[in-house]
Amino acid sequence: MTRRGFEVFEDGESDVNVKERDIEALRAYLGERSTVERLCAHKHAVVLVQDMSGTIRDCVGDTERLFGMAPGGLIDASPQSYAWRLVDELGQPFAPEQLPGRRAIMTGHVQEGLVGVALSEGEPVWVSLVCHPIHEGGEAIGLLTTLMDVSALQLTRQALAQVEARLREQHKMQAVERMAAAIAHDFNNLLSVVLSQTDCVLADYGEHPGLRADLLEIREATERAVELTQNLLAVGKVQHQTPVSLSLNALMEEFGELSRVLMPGVTVDWRPGMLSYGVRADRSQLEQIVLNLMVNASEAMEGTGRVVIRTEQVEREGEVLILLSLRDEGRGMAPEVAQRAFEPFFTTKASGQGSGMGLATVYGVVSQSGGRVELFSEPREGTEVRVWLRAGERLQGESEGLDEETTEVSRSSVGGGGEEPPAESKRPSGSLSPLRRRQPTALVVLGRERDRRLVRKVLERRRFRVIDCSFADEARCLVHVDAPLDVLICARHLLDASGVELASELMKVRPGLGLVLVGGSAQEDEITATFTERPQVIEARFEAEALQDAVERVMRSSEAQGRVASG
Repeated sequence: MTRRGFEVFEDGESDVNVKERDIEALRAYLGERSTVERLCAHKHAVVLVQDMSGTIRDCVGDTERLFGMAPGGLIDASPQSYAWRLVDELGQPFAPEQLPGRRAIMTGHVQEGLVGVALSEGEPVWVSLVCHPIHEGGEAIGLLTTLMDVSALQLTRQALAQVEARLREQHKMQAVERMAAAIAHDFNNLLSVVLSQTDCVLADYGEHPGLRADLLEIREATERAVELTQNLLAVGKVQHQTPVSLSLNALMEEFGELSRVLMPGVTVDWRPGMLSYGVRADRSQLEQIVLNLMVNASEAMEGTGRVVIRTEQVEREGEVLILLSLRDEGRGMAPEVAQRAFEPFFTTKASGQGSGMGLATVYGVVSQSGGRVELFSEPREGTEVRVWLRAGERLQGESEGLDEETTEVSRSSVGGGGEEPPAESKRPSGSLSPLRRRQPTALVVLGRERDRRLVRKVLERRRFRVIDCSFADEARCLVHVDAPLDVLICARHLLDASGVELASELMKVRPGLGLVLVGGSAQEDEITATFTERPQVIEARFEAEALQDAVERVMRSSEAQGRVASG
């Protein structure tokens, strides 16, 4: 249906000389008034009779509802004296040529429209109207305009449009998340190779002054790229998480001193709520969320102003939620900017002054944690970000005094052996380094050939003998090699077996064998339930330094146990 308004004419046209006989004809046009009045009352409608200048010569119906006045107050009202405005669905006044009444007179045909009747107070009354030209003796003498209140229908349409807009935004964010996750995953693989190879070259040629400086610069740039991919992984909701139940108030108290350092010119108004439950989230990622929001607030106020931080516990539909709200007094955002605030790389800052990943990272991390983020902003009125998190365990005592991580939640993660090797590589892949006297030995079970190559390079520099393979059956054979085994480096997930189950099996064959798991988390239920001593666990995309540190900790632990046993 075309959106139009009813008859209103330009100022100059109010001076048209209207014949008295035409006015009488118009006023007699409604005929049997009682019938029309009953119909109008039932339908919340109004019927207007207007002359060619737009002056109302007669009216019937629920004028109080539509125009805020009795019918008598409308008689002989000219367009210039109307106590209302006609607006479109965006709340903007109609141009004269857009009005159905004008179009009906110009074309001689019936015109329809949907308009809002904006009174001095309150929301517009939405009406559907139809304008019929009135002819007398073959000449147009006025208009018969019927108006019906459709406010309820219009409000429903507007609500539906808002839902559709939110759904489109949700679909867009889901597409962005998938794209970000795919890019970050592939890019992260490449960066792990660059980092590990840089570490290896540093170990071989690090004493060369000029070369060392270049290598360190390469490593620093690569680490910055790794941080960016971690943000992309957060946007894509594929970051590894170790959710625990912790006190949000206690965490925010810890940020008090940090906020004074980060935002020396900003006054933080801290308003902790009474929280009887902790929040269920990854601690480091929750800290990242708070840090990003604080930095954003400070930058929005150009380093000076007030930030209100509050927490609140809310129960909705039987579920307990914890709210973290940060409100600044900054410049705020226009609606079109706020709508894009969570998009990766979107920023209003000058080139080179921001990555546009702050709020995108917040959105991804919170969504992955099962929460949601809301943003409220007006230009020159500041911005409020509300983070809703799932409740964790019930806190013991005063929430402000607690910061213990009370409940651990297991999450599956992609292990070091997640990629399937090409078909031609599915054959026994075990290999052994030459054995030297009193040389420690490591059994390496990883699915990716490049991971095995990196482990071999790192360990052989530390004078380890390395036995490697990619399948569980091979490892079951190699564990019986006629040589002492000191360390087992095993992927959390293998193509043909669970890495945790395989490690447990091999450690029963070789008591005292140290373990480094690649992928997963040492806090996972399966790991804590399987091993009497917590193994060393490194990320699936590990760096040479992380591997080296984990192996050294295993060796030190084994040496300590050996001394205890011999004593």
